[in-house]
Amino acid sequence: MDSTRALAVGAPVQDGTVHGFGRVAAPKCRIYQQLDGKYYFVLVDDAGDALGRSHAYPKKESLLRRIERMRKESSSPLALEE
Repeated sequence: MDSTRALAVGAPVQDGTVHGFGRVAAPKCRIYQQLDGKYYFVLVDDAGDALGRSHAYPKKESLLRRIERMRKESSSPLALEE
């Protein structure tokens, strides 16, 4: 759990929902779109293994806000106490 929090703070985002998306070296958050149009992200470690998947968001803007909240929450003193 601590390693997941450490990765989340500075995780770059690779958006696979954009045509011709730019690849990010060792991506940390990968964004995908489901067949029903909803978006989700996967938190990935340095080895490329998935650490966790978010639930589905109806709008990409909501998903991006959640990624930012996750970054902020993962570096808070409260998160380190859990």
